[in-house]
Amino acid sequence: ELYRNLNWVYVNVLVNDSDAPQISSFIDWNRTLSGYWSFEHVLLNGTVYDNSTYGNDGVMRGFDTNTAIMGKYGDAIKFDGDNDYIDCGADAHLNFGLNDTFTIGAWIKKDFKNTKQIIADTIQGIPCIDCSGYMLRVEPTGMVMFKITNGTGNTTAISSTNVSDNQWYFIVAVKNPGNLSIYINGVLENSSIIGISGDISGDDLWIGAGPIFNGANAVENFNGTIDEVRVWKRALSPEEINASYNSKADNLHGLHGNFTDLTDGYYEYYAYSIDLAGNSNKTETMNITIDTVAPTIYLQSPDNDTENRTDRTPDFVFNVSDNLAPTLACELIISGTGYGINASVQNGTSTQITANDSLPNSNYLWWINCSDGINTNISEKRDLTINVIVTIQAVLYKTGDIMLRYGTVTAFMDPNNLAGISIGNSINYFNNVHGNESSTAFYQYSGGGNVSVGVEESYEDIVNGIG
Repeated sequence: ELYRNLNWVYVNVLVNDSDAPQISSFIDWNRTLSGYWSFEHVLLNGTVYDNSTYGNDGVMRGFDTNTAIMGKYGDAIKFDGDNDYIDCGADAHLNFGLNDTFTIGAWIKKDFKNTKQIIADTIQGIPCIDCSGYMLRVEPTGMVMFKITNGTGNTTAISSTNVSDNQWYFIVAVKNPGNLSIYINGVLENSSIIGISGDISGDDLWIGAGPIFNGANAVENFNGTIDEVRVWKRALSPEEINASYNSKADNLHGLHGNFTDLTDGYYEYYAYSIDLAGNSNKTETMNITIDTVAPTIYLQSPDNDTENRTDRTPDFVFNVSDNLAPTLACELIISGTGYGINASVQNGTSTQITANDSLPNSNYLWWINCSDGINTNISEKRDLTINVIVTIQAVLYKTGDIMLRYGTVTAFMDPNNLAGISIGNSINYFNNVHGNESSTAFYQYSGGGNVSVGVEESYEDIVNGIG
């Protein structure tokens, strides 16, 4: 699985077959191949298998025998020009609106010039007076026409090349938001600006037939052979059209596609190839996550400029949100040092990280780092002061006839600095310690003559002086 924080993906596939002079290949990007009828799998009951992920199997109608013949790439279907056609149904993935982009294509070999419809997805009412939809057909002149219609008007793109009888041609029609284009054998023949508005949605997709758009009570049929029919719910690029025509590496028509303007989300694709004998193969399905937005982190506690006088390993609470990731990895940073990681923070849930090491009394700056696996972000930074008070009860030391008594000494001290000090009871108590680690402490000693003297020294010196 691939993760990207960019909104485009370039896919490059090496395709080769040492024995095949020609190979047809394509990339099914994110299940945009709406229908693919290769005619390699035709059942005796007339079912024509759809190789796309949508299962739009066709049904042969009007044929004398429900069988395939040798085509351009493996098997194909021969249409008699009378009443033969394949009904592929009215699935929404085969039906497009005026603002949709789509591509239709097929290999054809016509038998004579007055052959008509190759592919049509229209309102199949007969007579067809207010039909809407799209169609790809061969004119009596041999020119190829791509038409969209809303029932009252239409836009057409017509090839400059006339297709000859008994020769194979690769015909592709592309609808972009503003224009129609038609290709023959991988070469752009013509484009037209769309000049209609309104609904162009059709009904059942037919291969080999379609209604006449003049109100006549008739259907136009194709006379010839059709192979490798594909419908895409996106506009194929010229490079992809070339690869479908011939992707054999030594013909410089390798298979590649640049998929741009991708929104954040999950995508998948695979590459597919078929040779002239009908041998086909496909890659594994690749998964890609596009995530261009970093997580957002909200600090909840402690508040900014908090002074903590009770806990050297405080709790830090935050909430992180992300547009895709269900869990995130987050780290507590205190003055540039990591103090704890939670690798499974739930998206949109308040989370607590406790400092994993004791913080000496000081001023700190803390924040949270979070990663969604692709993007990393940091929260705001907040000030925190640690001033933890430590209390020592009755420290007693005696050497010879001199006794030192320390009573209820309260100071801002790190408990680790008190190691080795004897703890016991004392008869005198003094509470006058002030300041921080370097603060001054008061103590009293008693000696001969029972004279009491008050002495001021550094508390640190006292601690260091006790064995």
